[in-house]
Amino acid sequence: RPWLVAAALGVICGVTFFNSLHSDFMMDDYGLILQDTRGHNPRHLLKEFLPENRLIMSQTSEQVYYRPWAHIIPLGCYALFRDNPFGYHVVNLILFWLAALCVFGFIRCAFQDTALAFLTSLFFIIHPINGLTVNYITASVFSIQVIAMMLGLIAGCTDADVTFVP
Repeated sequence: RPWLVAAALGVICGVTFFNSLHSDFMMDDYGLILQDTRGHNPRHLLKEFLPENRLIMSQTSEQVYYRPWAHIIPLGCYALFRDNPFGYHVVNLILFWLAALCVFGFIRCAFQDTALAFLTSLFFIIHPINGLTVNYITASVFSIQVIAMMLGLIAGCTDADVTFVP
């Protein structure tokens, strides 16, 4: 029945964020997607992995800024959707749904409780702070971070064969 849980969480994500799919670009979306013409060339996507392309955050700071996935996903979407924000929001919604599935997987692995895992995923989906990941186009990296963290925790939980049941 894993497909049933995945479908239910997908429907909940869709219902929760349906109104976000028609939102426009906002704030950083303009500068990082529409106006940054370097990313409009698909050959540039692989260059995002080279640290020297994004080292300095500002003219007055020497802080290192290296977050390739924060740019690759929106720039990859640009290749597909250009200036149509609907497609970007759909990609963000799919990434968020995958993140919710990973939350479900980790909680189920750790506690051996499907109901607890489902409720935790449900609260993850409907919590207002997570609206950012679908509404804000350049926030797609947050879902990728959750997916990576949860997959790491699932791997550790599975490998250790440990449950956190009291």
